[in-house]
Order: sequence, then structure tokens, then C-alpha cells
Amino acid sequence: MAVESDENLFLQVRESISSMSENKDVKVGFIGAGRMATALAGGLIASGFTTAKNVWASDTFDSARERFARETGAQAVESNLTVMEHAEVIILSVKPQHVTDVLEEIKGHTPISI
Repeated sequence: MAVESDENLFLQVRESISSMSENKDVKVGFIGAGRMATALAGGLIASGFTTAKNVWASDTFDSARERFARETGAQAVESNLTVMEHAEVIILSVKPQHVTDVLEEIKGHTPISI
């Protein structure tokens, strides 16, 4: 039963995101701006799903923020809450040991975890 409900949830999320992408103004936020977030953001921008001006990422490391911004042309900030203010879709891209703290900080929002 859980597999069926997981599949239904996946289909609903996919449909919702697909309908958002039709207007190219989907605002995507990444909590964590490491290599995986940078690659995903770059792919979303290159595919036309969204534009660099509509992508935000946060990270505690200056070097990760700088690399993310340089490689994607998108905004990178230190504050998770700033990302939350600008994004419709939140992608959680942090190391497993940081998930609990981040989820507590963004309580009330449902991120996609990678």
C-alpha cells in the first residue's frame, strides 16, 4: 500500500512541477549550494524549466555559494530563509547530518530532498 501511495504522490508532484514549468517563471530554491545543487540548477536553467533570475540557493560555505553563482548565474545567499522567501519549489541539498536542523528551520514547507 505504501508503494502505491508513494507512486501517487510522485505523480502529483511531477504533474504540479510540469504545469509550473510551462510559464518558465518557476522560482526554485536550493537549501545547500554544493555540487549536486549546482548541477541540478544548471540543468533546470539549460533545459528552459526556469531562468537563472528565478533560482536561489543558500549555503553556509562562501566557496559553495561563489561556485554556485558563478556556474549557474543564479543567486546564492547565506540565509535559508531568504531562499524560502523567493522560491515556490524548495530542493533540500544538504548532507544527511544537517537535515534535521534544516527541516526545523524551514518548518511549514515541504522540500524535495536529493
